[in-house]
Amino acid sequence: MNKLIIVISVLLMSITQLQAEPTKVKVTVLAKDAKFIGSSMDGAQITILNSDTAEVLAQGLTEGATGDTKTIMQTPHSRHQVLSSDNSASYQTTLNITKPIKIKVTARGPMNLDDNSSTVSAEYWLIPGKHLDKNDAIKLEMPGFFIKSSLTHDKNSSMIAVTSEIRMMCGCPIEPDGLWDANRYEIVAYLLKNGEEVARKTMDFVKTSEFSVEFKLSDKGNYQIVTFAYDPHNSNTGVDTLSFTH
Repeated sequence: MNKLIIVISVLLMSITQLQAEPTKVKVTVLAKDAKFIGSSMDGAQITILNSDTAEVLAQGLTEGATGDTKTIMQTPHSRHQVLSSDNSASYQTTLNITKPIKIKVTARGPMNLDDNSSTVSAEYWLIPGKHLDKNDAIKLEMPGFFIKSSLTHDKNSSMIAVTSEIRMMCGCPIEPDGLWDANRYEIVAYLLKNGEEVARKTMDFVKTSEFSVEFKLSDKGNYQIVTFAYDPHNSNTGVDTLSFTH
């Protein structure tokens, strides 16, 4: 009897596996007001969960290029227009499913922004054999600016300089009168002492995607310098914070 039960169980498992249909999924991550997040930024980490059980079904990084600038940034978009091209960064996988399931697709990135990366997610129904890999089927938009700051401080001086690398989340460059025009953004740093703001300045353009400004430190204390970028045209924002003691 036990052998019969085992045989029946194996047969049922085999039937279930035969019924599972490979279903393709392709995910792209488009930086807000910019291009796709891909290999140049160490990609965006994609996680696909079963929405009901929280089981991780697939995980990986977007790989590839940022996409075609003319198509994405310089051409009016019509309904059903596909923004990605053959070499645009994406994450692709195949899931074997036996019935429709709701999936949660999460993107975190860009990965070279480390702990300051951002996360976006959306839910989709996945139906066996009905592939989600065509015509930007799963395209997540990642808001924010890429900001990485560093300090230059001589302990014998009361002056401190903050220099920030500021880009779009896809790595695209920011400069005055460029396609991503620094003149249209508010790029500001402010100084906090013991948690209270003591100074605020607009950062100076140094070179492509690099901005800097100096502050004078009054006396000893715990300080922070907060750098932010803000686009008043679409409310896109990015922030970086550095802490130090003087």
